[in-house]
Amino acid sequence: MEINPSGCTLLGHSKEEFLKFHLWEVIEPEDLKKHPLRVEDLRSGKAMLTERKLVRKDGSIVPVEINARVLENGCLQGIVRNISERKVTEEIVRQAQKMESIGLLAGGIAHDFNNLLTMILGSAEVMGLRIEKDSDLNKHVHRIIEAAKRGGSITKQLLLFSRPGSSELKPISITHIIKEVTDILSFSLPKNISIETKIDLSNGIIMGDSGHLHQVILNLSLNAKDAMPDGGKISIRENSISGKELRKKFITATADQYVSIFVSDTGKGISSETKNKIFEPFFTTKERGKGTGLGLSIVDTITKNHSGFIDVDSVLNQGTTFALFFPAVGATADLDLEKINRQRKIKANILIVDDETMVLDVLKEILELPGCQVLIANNGNQALKIYGSHKVPIDLVITDLGMPEMSGEILFARLKNLDPKIKVIVTSGYIEREKKESLLSQGVKSILDKPYKIESVQTVVEEVLRNSKTTE
Repeated sequence: MEINPSGCTLLGHSKEEFLKFHLWEVIEPEDLKKHPLRVEDLRSGKAMLTERKLVRKDGSIVPVEINARVLENGCLQGIVRNISERKVTEEIVRQAQKMESIGLLAGGIAHDFNNLLTMILGSAEVMGLRIEKDSDLNKHVHRIIEAAKRGGSITKQLLLFSRPGSSELKPISITHIIKEVTDILSFSLPKNISIETKIDLSNGIIMGDSGHLHQVILNLSLNAKDAMPDGGKISIRENSISGKELRKKFITATADQYVSIFVSDTGKGISSETKNKIFEPFFTTKERGKGTGLGLSIVDTITKNHSGFIDVDSVLNQGTTFALFFPAVGATADLDLEKINRQRKIKANILIVDDETMVLDVLKEILELPGCQVLIANNGNQALKIYGSHKVPIDLVITDLGMPEMSGEILFARLKNLDPKIKVIVTSGYIEREKKESLLSQGVKSILDKPYKIESVQTVVEEVLRNSKTTE
C-alpha cells in the first residue's frame, strides 16, 4: 500500500514499481523457503523482529532487519533496516573467533609434533654424516630428511595462519625452492598431468622464509592439479620485473627490482565471482572433505609477510595463472643453507635440558659431532643441581621451553640468579613472536625452533659462544 523514499532507494525500485509486488516477491526465494511468512502470528497481535534477505531490482541481495506488526486498521506495517554493515562486522568477528580456535589448536599440537620431527630429522642427519657418500642408503636418508622438513611445514601453516607476521626472513634462492617443489611433484602428480619449469634469471635471490615460500609454490601447484581432473599441464616460470613496471599495477611496489613467479594450469578456470573470494579464509570450491579453504589464504598471508604482491588471471575452461612478485636482493650471501660443515669444531661444555629423552639423545649427538662435551638433564630441578655441582664450568645451557613442573623460562631465571652471566639458548616447537622478544629482552641469547637441523644448531651455538667472548 505504501513505501517511503528510503525503501525505494534500498531496493532500487520506484514507488510505482514496488506497489505492484506481493510481499513474498521481494524476499529471496531460498530465504522464504527456509523461513515462511508467519502472518497468522502477526494477526494474533504479536509484534515480530526478524531478519530477511531482500532482492534488489538489479538482482543483488540485501540483508535487512524487519520489525513487523499489524496495525489497528488491519494493515501490516514493516519497519525495515539495512544491516549490511552489521553483517560484515559479525562476519569479521566470526572469522577472528575461527582464527583464535585455530591458534589454540596449533599451539596445542605444535610442541609435541615438532618434538617428534626433531627426533626424526636429527637422527636422519646424524645417519647421513656416518654413512659413506656413495652408499645406496644416502638416498633413503635424504628422503627422510625432506619428509621431516615438509612435516614441519604442516604445523607452520597453522601457526602462520593464526599468528601472521611470524616469518623469519633470510637471503634465499627462489630458483632453488622451485626446483625442490618440482622434484616433489614429479613423483606425486598423476600421469595425465605434466609439469614444466622455465627459469629466466640466474639467481632469484629474495629475503624470505624458505619453508613458507616452499609451501606457497606447493599450494599453488596442488591447486593447479586439482583444477585439472582430466589431465593437463602445470607451468612454473620465474623471471624479473622492474619496480617501475610493477607499480603500474601495484602502486605500493617500492623496490627497484622484483623476482616474479608464475604458476599456471590448463584447467577449468575461475569465474569472476569466485575470483573475488579465493583468498578469503575457509572459502573453497572443492567437495566437502577435500578442501579446507586455508590454502590460498595462507599463500596470500605469506606473500604479504614477504612484502610481496599476488595477482590472478583466469579464463573459464582455459586455465589460471597466479603471479607472485617479491623484492629482489643481491646474491652475495651464502645461500647453501642445507650444506653441513663436516669440518666444524666447537670446544665447549654444554648442558642440555628437555623432558623428551629421545630429543636429548639426538641433540647430544648433534653437539658431540663438532667436539662439544655434553651433559643432559630431564627437568629443571636436575639441571639446577648439575649446574651448581659440576666442577668444570658450563659454557652454555640449551633448554626446552615447554616442560612440566619447571618451564624453560623459570629455569633460565633461576640459572641467572646463580650466575648473572649465564648463556642460555631456548628451544621450542611453538613460540609466539611476543614470547621470543620477551625472552631475548630478559637475556636469553638465542631461540632455536624445532624441528632443527644439525647446521642450524651448530651455527647458533657458535654464534652465541663467539658473541659472548666478544662482549667479555
